[in-house]
Parts: sequence; structure tokens; C-alpha cells
Amino acid sequence: MKKTILISLLAYFAFANTIIASETVNEKPALSDRAQIIAAVDCFTKWDREGGNAESVAPCIYEKVAYQRVNDKGELIVYTPEFESEGKGIDDYVPYVTELEIFGNMAIVKTHKHRAAPNWPYMKAVILYKLKDGRRITNVVWGGITPQK
Repeated sequence: MKKTILISLLAYFAFANTIIASETVNEKPALSDRAQIIAAVDCFTKWDREGGNAESVAPCIYEKVAYQRVNDKGELIVYTPEFESEGKGIDDYVPYVTELEIFGNMAIVKTHKHRAAPNWPYMKAVILYKLKDGRRITNVVWGGITPQK
């Protein structure tokens, strides 16, 4: 009788540990800072090319993101874009990350884009901060290398 109880208890604890271990394995692992940054940049690029809405960019772009560029008169233009967008089109450019630096709660990502037309290099740099909801893009600056005339 004692052997039966002992075997039952051992089997119970072994089974309980198996269930706990399987639940732990099924949990979604936390992303590293670098992985969060790349995911945010991918989300942003998808929205920029394919379009979307405020919900589609919520995981990657801060709602009051600052877009900055210099126009052909040398004036700084700063604005927050409308998130309801049709995008530039999947064929407008091919993006790739050239630099990614992490400085504590801030990260800077530099991307180059080969544009279909006009065909010259184009660069976007994004600044991300680690907010309470995760990494979000707070600033976007860009410009193209224009051919000399």
C-alpha cells in the first residue's frame, strides 16, 4: 500500500512538472532590444510602402512622430503624417538597413533605399525610443542624393 502511494505521488509530481514545463515553452519569448528595433523598422517600412492606418502603425510609430526634411529652398519642414495612407507602392523602393546603433533607451537606424524612379539613392534615418509600450519611432529624417546638373 505504501509503495502504491509513493509511486502515485512520484508519478503525480513528474506529470505536474511536465505540464509546467510545457506551459513555459509555449510562452512567447521577450524580444531583445535589437529585435524590437528591427521589428519596428519593418513595421514602419511596410506602412510606408503598402499603406495602412493608425492601428497598423501603433506597434512601431509614436503617435506624435516628427517627420523632418529640408526642401529645395533650404527650409526645414517638420510635421506629423496622417497615418491613413495608401503607401508609396511596393515597387517604389527597396529598403535595407545600413546602420543600427543602440544608446540605452534610444536607437538610431539608418536605411538606404534604391528607388525605382527616379533611380538615385535615398536615405531615411529613424530615431526610436524605448517607451513603456516598447520601442517606437519618434523621429524620421530623409533625403535623396540628387544627381549634379
